[in-house]
Amino acid sequence: MVVGAQPKTEFAIARLSFLCLAPLLSLLAGSQEVILFAIFSSVIASLLDVLRQRGRWIPFPIYLLLVYAAQAALFVVGVHSATLEFAASGAVSLDGSVPALHGNDNDDIKTMSIVMAAHNEHEYMKRTLDSIYEQTPESILKEIIIVDDGSIPPLSESLKDFPEVKLIRHDERRGLIKSKTEGGNLATSDMIMFLDAHVKPEPQWAEPLLKHMNINYRRVVVPLIPILDGKTWITDMNAVGVKMMFDWSLFFMWFEDYNDVVPCMSGGLFGITRKWWHESGEYDYEMRMWGAENIEQSIRIWLCGGEIYVARDSKVAHVFRSAFPYKINNTEIYINKVRTVETWFDEYKENYYASDPAARQFIQLMGNLSDRQALKERLQCKPFKWYVHKFKSVFLQKNMLPQETFLIRDKRYNQCLQVTEDQLHLEEAACDDSKIRQQWTLGIDRHGLKNQGSGTCIDANAAVPDKNDASAFLYRCYPKSQQQQWSLFRGQIKWQNWCLKGAQSGLVVLQTCGSLLSSGNFEKYLAKEPADY
Repeated sequence: MVVGAQPKTEFAIARLSFLCLAPLLSLLAGSQEVILFAIFSSVIASLLDVLRQRGRWIPFPIYLLLVYAAQAALFVVGVHSATLEFAASGAVSLDGSVPALHGNDNDDIKTMSIVMAAHNEHEYMKRTLDSIYEQTPESILKEIIIVDDGSIPPLSESLKDFPEVKLIRHDERRGLIKSKTEGGNLATSDMIMFLDAHVKPEPQWAEPLLKHMNINYRRVVVPLIPILDGKTWITDMNAVGVKMMFDWSLFFMWFEDYNDVVPCMSGGLFGITRKWWHESGEYDYEMRMWGAENIEQSIRIWLCGGEIYVARDSKVAHVFRSAFPYKINNTEIYINKVRTVETWFDEYKENYYASDPAARQFIQLMGNLSDRQALKERLQCKPFKWYVHKFKSVFLQKNMLPQETFLIRDKRYNQCLQVTEDQLHLEEAACDDSKIRQQWTLGIDRHGLKNQGSGTCIDANAAVPDKNDASAFLYRCYPKSQQQQWSLFRGQIKWQNWCLKGAQSGLVVLQTCGSLLSSGNFEKYLAKEPADY
């Protein structure tokens, strides 16, 4: 009996060791939840093994494989749930990338300093301050700093009802960039909110900004910016600015591409942690007065380890004036732009000078860039090419990158599609690759077909419900427009169940794809590959 019991005991220990392998491996994961799960599942498997032996069920090797498979499956489900929770916290961006979380050194972002640079803002100052105090919780708002940049008369008269506001006065105007830098450098709270002096924060505007920054202290956050009526102080929620992007001439405008990642800030309204404000280089203090500072800062933030997001549940209305309220010195704006491209654009700076040749004459006036270059080295900033790839879809949307250009030939008549002179419809003509009206590229986000001559896209024309034999139509290109999802595939130019039918003379029309007398006659012709960007 004793001799026979020893092998049985050894087999039992061996079985138990195999069944408890998961807890041992889970120690490598270092997660308390994973370790507890592995121990619990192994205990259950061991108890079931006792029942298996009594009932003489399946052999132990098969049982062991089933246990391992079940543990692996439940482990994957647990990891997936944790990932979803991580994403819900905001750590996974809407473009699918996981931002590098640099942490806050255990310092939560809880308080806000508001900084406003103001020049002759007497008309709006009191209403702006009243709106800020009304909509910002006392527990968040630590201070308001106003830099009066040479206002005549001084703004102090307009601030008599706000003795708690910290006021800096420039007797002579120094400009927006220096004023915001000085105001930001006086801030003492966890984060700095830069605002224009003609804004109206909407309810619960502050909390979403703090939430974003507590995900990553290097995250700069902008609110949605609706239009504010300067006379009635009423917000138009139907007219909202979301994010901006520049072109190669550094002219920038609003756009929307339906995610929360911002390539370029407007510059007037944004929040930044005080720590990242200083680490990231504040503003280029050698820039003049006003202009391009938002582009320089936006590019610098992205290239040097930060990120910019829009908080769609934060809204700050803004008075958009019909005429610029200050004197503009174009020479100073050129100098600011040249400093930006010479510091950050690398080989892409030639795109700027090609777009605006007059800018070259200001290179000699731009001043010393050594401080900016030292900052670039200290932060180990990425090259500008990284920024172009990061926002490739936006660059393509704004036609800032070379694309494949091609003609579309109707093989039946050996003619090519071109836009009519009124730029509204399509016709066919003898193929001529020098005619820009015959040149095509893929549309925004590489969807649809865009004509190079008109800058418009083939559109299904929602205004025409009966599309049979309707003339092909072109319209302004829009991102994600369902009416512009045309494709050139297997010889057909197709949208849903409708296809284009060529004509040797007259306009190109739509017909249901199954009703075409002949199909598969269109092809790319004389395609020109884009140069490497």
